[in-house]
Amino acid sequence: MSAALHFAGQTWQGAGGAAGEFGHMMVNSGGERCTCGQRGCLETYASASAILRRYKARGGTRAITTEQIPPLLADDRSAAAVWSEAIEALAQGISALTAIFDPEEIIIGGGLSLAGPALLDPLRAATSLRLGWRDAPPISLSTATSRAGLHGAGLMAGTVLSPEPRASYAG
Repeated sequence: MSAALHFAGQTWQGAGGAAGEFGHMMVNSGGERCTCGQRGCLETYASASAILRRYKARGGTRAITTEQIPPLLADDRSAAAVWSEAIEALAQGISALTAIFDPEEIIIGGGLSLAGPALLDPLRAATSLRLGWRDAPPISLSTATSRAGLHGAGLMAGTVLSPEPRASYAG
């Protein structure tokens, strides 16, 4: 999970060029080990691949892709628990970024953005709860969906890609 940070119309890459590695923000100090070697990274809880992996680890068998999890939330305890943990982790990360950067807007991209209201509604509520001392920034979904990384790379290279038609999770 990466974030693009824009200040005064410029993309900020940081002192070492690695700004925006949002997925490696720690959201659970004693949490699961991440592929980066740390424990409790946001990516281990809230990326689309982590959600499916964690669903299967809890014994979930009804979904074989992450896209199949949101329709199961009402009647599959494993799906509901993993989804809730992902929302909480994302809200914690977004709240921290908001406290540090005071963003104008948060835009969620990647495959997870296809979940639509199943993601946005609880994420907005959970983020607002954590930012009780101030208003949460608007949270919306990118139209780039799973091609967000390609769009970002294209923009850095000076090429604009045509948008992919927006799909949505079933349900």
